Parts: sequence; structure tokens; C-alpha cells
Amino acid sequence: MAKLLGVYPLVDVVAVAPTCGDRYFLVYNLGWEAYTFPMTKRKTSQGEPPVDEEWMDAARRVAAEILVPDVQPAELRLRCDFANYLQSGREPTQPRKRYHFHVYDLPLDREDRVRADLVSKWLTPDEARDPDRWPLSPTVQRILSKSFPLRGSRASWAVISRQVSAQRQWLAQWNERWGRFHFVGGHKELSSESHLECVTREVEQELSLRRGVDFTVAPTALDRLEYTAWSEGYRQTTAYEIELFAVQLSREALARVDQAPNNRWLTETEIAAGRTNDGRPISDEMRWIL
Repeated sequence: MAKLLGVYPLVDVVAVAPTCGDRYFLVYNLGWEAYTFPMTKRKTSQGEPPVDEEWMDAARRVAAEILVPDVQPAELRLRCDFANYLQSGREPTQPRKRYHFHVYDLPLDREDRVRADLVSKWLTPDEARDPDRWPLSPTVQRILSKSFPLRGSRASWAVISRQVSAQRQWLAQWNERWGRFHFVGGHKELSSESHLECVTREVEQELSLRRGVDFTVAPTALDRLEYTAWSEGYRQTTAYEIELFAVQLSREALARVDQAPNNRWLTETEIAAGRTNDGRPISDEMRWIL
């Protein structure tokens, strides 16, 4: 188990964001059943050694598929480049993947430059971030957040495990606000606080342990993930940036952690099922990551 993010497949994707005035062009993806920006995976040649397609060449391919006339390269402008964007597969049973996005702006002087036979919409940024009005891909909101910021959440989570006989178990803590078990961790309290400082503080506070005596934290994050999802607590779409750190507990700390009723050691079977053996829910994030 313990995939963490390093073994999620990393996929290079180019997206093109056509604009006309204050409106964005979105196409309907039948597989996703949602509107999204035109996009494609970056190609890799089959030769030895394999050669990756240039990002701009991939962007030109996307533009050529949606425009009536051929697009001129000068029209495409790099808007943003972001990696480690975590997104689920098309089906609930498919694993999540990490995406590295290059997003290109494509300003147009008129809306009829795009093909009329495409199932599409021209939407303002506010309309394109309202999933109650249209079926929208989370990727749309993530890309727009680079220019029109969403609520942001920056947090650090502790990955704590133990071996019991032949079975690996992971420590989770009941989150009263979410109504489910989740990693020990929390939000950065200050913009100046590092992710390492954040996870250290959270372990001290949530587990009542002493740094350097009861636990140690690996100095480098296991991985970093970014994703966009609906926040039930704040009732709005939120852009999440999370770093995960391996935390080692002393033998005495392990015994103290077991005594707290809000702590629970979860098995692989429970995490995969999304519920404990006695029926209490486990966060989706634990299932994605572990």
C-alpha cells in the first residue's frame, strides 16, 4: 500500500484557454460529462531514447482542433505552469493521477473563430466557477484560480504508521468538523510558517507529544499535492495545497496515543473501504494517498 504521491502516474497535459472579451471557451467532454478547457496529453516518441513533444507544439495541436482557421503560434501565450495537480480518474474505481499542466491563453477577436460543431459554451469567470449551473471539470476551476483566486487551504499532514504482526496500520484522528477520521495535521496558521513547522506544531497539539522526545519529523516532505474540491466546512470551492511528512513516534508515545479515544489505527482494508470496522467514515484523502 503506502503509495503516497510518488507512485501516482505523472501525466504531462497542455490546456488551451480561448478568450473573447471577458468570456472563456469551454468544450464538453463526453467521458467526464463536464465542460472543460480544450486539452491534450503531451506526446512522447517511441524511439530510443524517447523524445517528449514540445509544449508549444502540443498547444498548437489543441488550438488547431477547435479553431476554424489555422492558428498562428504568436497567438498562444503561456498563462501558467503547475505540477503535482491531483485528480481522480474518469470512473470512481480508477486511481488518481498527478498532472503537470502547461496552460496557454488564446485570445480571439470574435467567438465565431471556433468550430460551430463543438458542444461548447462561452462563460465568464464567475459562470465557469459555478458547478451548480453547469457540469464543470475541477480542472477549469484550478486553472481559473491562477488568475481569479479561489479560497485557498494550505496544510500539512503527518503520515504515522506501525507494524502489527504482518499488518501495516496508519494513525488517524477523528475530525469533528468533517465527521470522519483523517490524518493528524492541520492548516498553516501564519504565511511565514513552513509546512515542516506546521506539521510539527500540529502533532504537538493534537497528540499532546513533545518534539524531539516523543516524536521526530522527517525534514523533507514525502510529497506535495494540489487539488480543487468543494469544502463542506466553508461551503465553497477550495484550492488545496498539502504537504505530507513521515513522523516517527517513540515507544512511550505510541502507548499514549492508544489511550486517546479520538485516535484510531486504521488497516489497509478499512482505508480502502472508506469506513472503519465499526462503520465510522474515513476521509477520501486517506484513501487517495495510502
